[in-house]
Amino acid sequence: MLGTSGNLIVPLARPDFDTRLINAHHVGCDRYLALGATLCGAVQEWFRRRVRPGVPFDTLDAESAAVPAGA
Repeated sequence: MLGTSGNLIVPLARPDFDTRLINAHHVGCDRYLALGATLCGAVQEWFRRRVRPGVPFDTLDAESAAVPAGA
């Protein structure tokens, strides 16, 4: 999931948890969840440093807007 933060959600058949993550029992079924998150701004900065170093965010926004939905 990606919004204000980016979330990684891993469904598990048994409670084999990683203590670095948020761990919970899934409501309504016999499954467990391991969850991790990051702030999206941090993800955007990581992407820019790794893929497009020095490119302004407004340029990256314009390039992203030009990509068709579902691409």
